[in-house]
Amino acid sequence: MIREILLASVLTIGGFGILLKSKIPEKSPSLWIILSLPVGVALFTVFNAIAFALNINTALAGLFLMYAVAIFCAVSTYGGKQNFYKQFVALLVALGMVSILLIVISELVSPILTNDSYAILLTGRSIGSPIFTMDSPLLNSYPMMVLNFQAIGEIFGLDYIVYLPVVTGLLAIAGSISIVSDTYFSPKRNARIAILSLYMVLGIFWITTWMLRSQLGYLNSHMLMAGFYSLGLSICISRDSVSQKFGSLFSGLLIGVVALIRLEGLLFMSLLLFAIFSHGYFSKKQIIKLTVAALIAPIIWFGRLLIEGNRGDIISPKTIILMLTLSLIPSLLATFKFTKQLSVWMPQIVTIGLSVIWSFYLLTSDKAVESSLVILSNLFATGYWGSFWWTFGPIALVLMVFGPRIRDENVWLELTAGGTLTVLLLGAIRTNPYRIGWGDSGNRMIFHLAPIVLLYIFAKIGASLISEDDSDSAKVKRTS
Repeated sequence: MIREILLASVLTIGGFGILLKSKIPEKSPSLWIILSLPVGVALFTVFNAIAFALNINTALAGLFLMYAVAIFCAVSTYGGKQNFYKQFVALLVALGMVSILLIVISELVSPILTNDSYAILLTGRSIGSPIFTMDSPLLNSYPMMVLNFQAIGEIFGLDYIVYLPVVTGLLAIAGSISIVSDTYFSPKRNARIAILSLYMVLGIFWITTWMLRSQLGYLNSHMLMAGFYSLGLSICISRDSVSQKFGSLFSGLLIGVVALIRLEGLLFMSLLLFAIFSHGYFSKKQIIKLTVAALIAPIIWFGRLLIEGNRGDIISPKTIILMLTLSLIPSLLATFKFTKQLSVWMPQIVTIGLSVIWSFYLLTSDKAVESSLVILSNLFATGYWGSFWWTFGPIALVLMVFGPRIRDENVWLELTAGGTLTVLLLGAIRTNPYRIGWGDSGNRMIFHLAPIVLLYIFAKIGASLISEDDSDSAKVKRTS
């Protein structure tokens, strides 16, 4: 555990330094502390994806490049000794928080290693050795980020890395909670109470729900995907994220890294890009920055896999071409004047389009019907979700229909309904349909969507409280 804490500290320091270049330290110091590890992991993954694709066969390449960027950011934003002292204290808090989370989770939860986990472990540990080559079919079967963790774990003398990805995902979810509360709750006192309440609810369900609890020790990429997809959503609904907090490059980085977390991550990244470019306030310069930051690593990584021409269990050259093409569409629509208005409506168009395609498959394919029924069965009975979806599924639907309209509601619906429809469509087109049980890939992919369903309910409650405050203020004005 000491070595895993050391690796986590190295990544946290890198992310902490890189965030100095954003507006987050001055706008939200707590968010700066929370996101230091996720940002470090994101940039480390992006750099290594490019390095491996260019035949630089060592996981240290990503660390060196990340620290070069972090040092540049720290030097260019140096604000004197007093400011340095505050930053040092914040860094110690970030390192302490990450270390405590690693120790607590490792003590409470045993590792869960499946056949896929061992394949990920062996493939990742081969990176940096003479036997590793980019033409390995296993690279088309397992996601880059979790392979990257195992590769750097080999260098740090770790047999495997389980808890560091878990803590990274948890902190990404915590960061998204912070952003959503700032966006939908006012005043700050209400936001603090709401965050504490949400953490209590999350804690209770995480302890009592096996499907959630198991992800704390599962050697795979589901916790990472849930965390970064939630963080991507929070960036999309925070209208000041580009201009004030994150900047175009940071927004693109945190959205683009989703493509490297899962092999179907390119599809979820495309959903996020459609969502963020639906805002009409982007200049061409911002669009170019965000697009380059989001797509450079996925294009280089998946482009190299495409050149090698291997077909894995999950993706093939044809699917890579389709997914890369889809990922380019959002920025192209946002760039040109005659398509910019269409870009604004893309969240609705994407949601309706996916619904139509899924309906077509239901009418024409028994496999699609079987996979959809299996998903329903796993959610409510056989997938070890307990009362989670029985509780939050109906609440989310009721608030969607009868609750107050919230800002960027179309983005929320695209990323929740669109994400669900994507999982259902993947079941319709795969060779074998989804199967009953917690270990089914469809059931595990639904976990990626669980945090944003809770965040949607959270945002609706915040909007309700603001509406009540506004109506009470209006009544006071009328009586006075």
